[in-house]
Amino acid sequence: MVWLICSSTAELGSCWNSPWLTGHGAAGARHGSPAMGAEAAVEEGLQMIDMISVIEDLSGLTTRELSEMLKESESFVLQSKADDGGPKQVDMEKLVSSLPLHLLAVCLDLGRGSDLTYVLRGMRFLHSLSELATRHTRLEQVLLDDVKLSEQVMDLIFFVLSILSHWKKENHLGAYPFIHTSLVAASLHLLTSYFSSQWHELVHILLAHPKVDIFMDVAFDSLHEDMRILSVRLSTYDTKAFSAGPFDSQLTHFICQQCEASLQFLLLLCQQKLFRDRILKNKELCRNGGILSLSLTILKLGVPECLEGSMDIASSISRLKAKILSLVSWSWVLNHYFTLFKSSTTTVYYVHNIELVTNAWYEHSLVATTV
Repeated sequence: MVWLICSSTAELGSCWNSPWLTGHGAAGARHGSPAMGAEAAVEEGLQMIDMISVIEDLSGLTTRELSEMLKESESFVLQSKADDGGPKQVDMEKLVSSLPLHLLAVCLDLGRGSDLTYVLRGMRFLHSLSELATRHTRLEQVLLDDVKLSEQVMDLIFFVLSILSHWKKENHLGAYPFIHTSLVAASLHLLTSYFSSQWHELVHILLAHPKVDIFMDVAFDSLHEDMRILSVRLSTYDTKAFSAGPFDSQLTHFICQQCEASLQFLLLLCQQKLFRDRILKNKELCRNGGILSLSLTILKLGVPECLEGSMDIASSISRLKAKILSLVSWSWVLNHYFTLFKSSTTTVYYVHNIELVTNAWYEHSLVATTV
């Protein structure tokens, strides 16, 4: 199945000049006016307020609680309490069918009132719905069997990763690192919960998408940004100006776990030959050294003295290094780099970096053998 851009997503494309949110043909002509997009946004504004309150309420439920509410619902309408204590009904069909576009609209407004925290809450809610869909026939029909909705979910994942790959904040000690790393992991793993948990099937779905190369770029770039965030955080704790308490240690460990989850996802994708072959054709990741740069960032991670007592953090960083070395140690990566830069003016720079990676892989192998 070829994943094409739906016309409803093109309506949002009138507000944002995106490679994958652009109108095609007649649909693009109809929705090409920014004024029309603004008017549509105003009309949807009243509904969005209610959408936000509903998502905030339901996203706080566990998967089990949400499943019980769906079982007890009549006509796919949930019964809950409003802020004033009165009864409130939630039409799940309308909520589910408009959720991806709603989150896309929120992403378009990031920096102007919206924030990443709400996007993360919405992505996790969509993840929970995807997991429950196979147990609830009506939910499965609305969420998974609608081709247009599937296209919107794919657009949403691509767009969120694109934002995260360029979203930079100066404060690496607050909640931002937690939100950024969690959202990258949630966006990637939504692919398996919504589309397919079978890696070979997921690869075929991704490769059939016309913007798969953009997905590869933003997926690796957003993970690289996660690693930079973690690196800056660890380096900050390594100075005398900051001291890490138990909460800082726990939060840093959680950030490491999110980075691990994202890296593991990309590693499993790369274990599929068709995906590997497509990566070799990707200019940014291979010709411009994107994967190599990510590898060096991870390999330079170190545990600051004030966190050396945390075995969880040390073990997590060790696993990150093992995973990235597992990826670049495949002959298809290193051989490609050596061949690519053999006659390049940047040969010395890249070969030096490749040697750093291969030496680290060799040292890691010795440690693993000793253990």
